Amino acid sequence: MDLLRDAAQSPSVPERRPPLLVALRRTARPDRARVEAYASLFNRHASWDAYGRFLEAHRAWLLALDRALEESGTGTPGPLPGGAATAAVSLLPPPRTPAETLGYLYVLESFRLGSSVLARRIRGPGGGARAATDDGSPCRPWGALRHALEAVPPEEYTAVIRGARDAFSAWEQELSAPLAALGVVLH
Repeated sequence: MDLLRDAAQSPSVPERRPPLLVALRRTARPDRARVEAYASLFNRHASWDAYGRFLEAHRAWLLALDRALEESGTGTPGPLPGGAATAAVSLLPPPRTPAETLGYLYVLESFRLGSSVLARRIRGPGGGARAATDDGSPCRPWGALRHALEAVPPEEYTAVIRGARDAFSAWEQELSAPLAALGVVLH
């Protein structure tokens, strides 16, 4: 099954967000806020060395998520660069259904989008590629995910949202120990 390839071939309506994407953003807002809070704590309180270790732990988790998606048989946007050699063992199981797979993909693409935004901030104005936008341009995986979300029937929304929330929860669980070891703990 190649959810993203099939979705990318369907027409889109760029002027409105799919209802499922709106529901995912609303429901996962607390999860995204915790991820942002961890990153913000590093920004204010950690050394560059500690921040580098956080990024290593985060990347290892992303590789595990990528591997879980691959094991599910889903056509993902492609492995993350250098993934095979550095993938960490993860407690994150492969998604059980195509709907949960879309939830996992939402988390993966959200992290990729966040990384893109951070890279743009580091490069500064006029410093290179733009981050993806809601209409899917210029980042094709986000656009393909958007198309896939448009095709999900309403009775499967709960499973997609559960997949996303499970993936965000696994990120926090797996990174909480490395983060605490670096002195970063949310209160």
